[in-house]
Amino acid sequence: MYSFEVELSDGVNGQVNATKPDRWQVDDEVEYTQQTTHHGTKLKLSKPGFGGGYKPRPGGGGSDDNVKGIIASWAVNTAMLVADRDAPNYSDQVMQYARLALEVRGHLKNEVEA
Repeated sequence: MYSFEVELSDGVNGQVNATKPDRWQVDDEVEYTQQTTHHGTKLKLSKPGFGGGYKPRPGGGGSDDNVKGIIASWAVNTAMLVADRDAPNYSDQVMQYARLALEVRGHLKNEVEA
């Protein structure tokens, strides 16, 4: 990893990290985000139009169906951790605990502070 102090054409100064020493050149056109911490100003550079911001695409990774699948997988995984694997009704236990996990999640998510 390489770290550079840069000054952008709009006068912003900060530290940029890159995986190659020649990743950015003088006069490259860039977009940036900045974050100021107790370590100084950190910049993230990207080529124009490639800022890496999340933009959901129709039918893409952010679709409701995909999100529901991820949440359901979480609930099943959580249920499998507590269900008795040796019980003859293991599958029923997993379903019951998964539904319980989803129900509790629904109640608690409104109490979570981000």
